[in-house]
Amino acid sequence: HFAADPRLARARTLLTIHNLMYQGSFPTDAGPDTNLGAYAHLFHQDLMNAGRINFLVQGVLYADGVSTVSPTYAREIQTQALGGGLDGMLRARSSTVVGILNGVDYEEWSPETDRFIPHRYSASDLAGK
Repeated sequence: HFAADPRLARARTLLTIHNLMYQGSFPTDAGPDTNLGAYAHLFHQDLMNAGRINFLVQGVLYADGVSTVSPTYAREIQTQALGGGLDGMLRARSSTVVGILNGVDYEEWSPETDRFIPHRYSASDLAGK
């Protein structure tokens, strides 16, 4: 929709999955409540034909990348046992599925080494906190 806008044409999207079991899956008759009727052609048509809308499926299909709360969870949701029915889609784009532990890179965002905080501290020495 916004690809023609030169300010946004190169923008990329990242979908972060915290809990795959909360998928935003609804019967298609809830469609009018979403006010997305003009975009129905973009929804997963097999699901729609089966009478469902799944917003997480849409995110997985359209996001440029998918992240999760940990590298382990990124691997787990690509398995049939823990994939909540989306494992095949996630495996198909496994090169764009990454896990970042708690959403933080602790080497970059460390209160022990961060030069941008006035007082450094650590788990063993909270004096600077």
